[in-house]
Amino acid sequence: MMKKKRTIKQKSKQPPKGSGFIRIIAGQWRGRKLPVVSVQEVRPTPNRVRETLFNWLQAHIHQARCLDLFAGSGAIGFEAASRGAEHVVMVEKHHKAAQQLRQNLKTINADNISIKNTDAYHYLESKLEPFNIIFLDPPFRKGHLNKMLDQIISKQLLFKDGFIYLEQEAENHLNFLQWNLNIYKQTRAGQSEAFLLCYD
Repeated sequence: MMKKKRTIKQKSKQPPKGSGFIRIIAGQWRGRKLPVVSVQEVRPTPNRVRETLFNWLQAHIHQARCLDLFAGSGAIGFEAASRGAEHVVMVEKHHKAAQQLRQNLKTINADNISIKNTDAYHYLESKLEPFNIIFLDPPFRKGHLNKMLDQIISKQLLFKDGFIYLEQEAENHLNFLQWNLNIYKQTRAGQSEAFLLCYD
């Protein structure tokens, strides 16, 4: 009698730890993991940089009105809402990424977040009230920052005591004083730099 050959099922390769998810660091939804859709140019802000950012903002985030442009994974916007922001508007052009943001919003059952599936430039042309904090993390090497800052400042979308947080490629050198903005804090992680800006 011939013995049947045993077929060994190969285990499917698991994604690296933390791949495909963001984790909310602190606040109401501390420790919650939320999935991230695989979309080109969506690069979640690393946990270490996010923690540094919200340490900078800890005295300012409570009851703040926030705008998260180029929201992508939503890592920054969800973190701001978790830490007590009054309201966070997330703007994301990519349809699949916006769908995932809406699904994650349902998962945590947040009532202080709005998702806008539209182009960031188009959104800024809307009739908007000023924000206390604006998060600006566009795709690198596309020339977005100059245009975004032009729109934000010309349309007076930031309160005079407000902040703009932005990330850019390390080789990019902007003179923020042309927008009457000062560097309040800054840090570097790998090939990117992060700045917290306030009015001069």
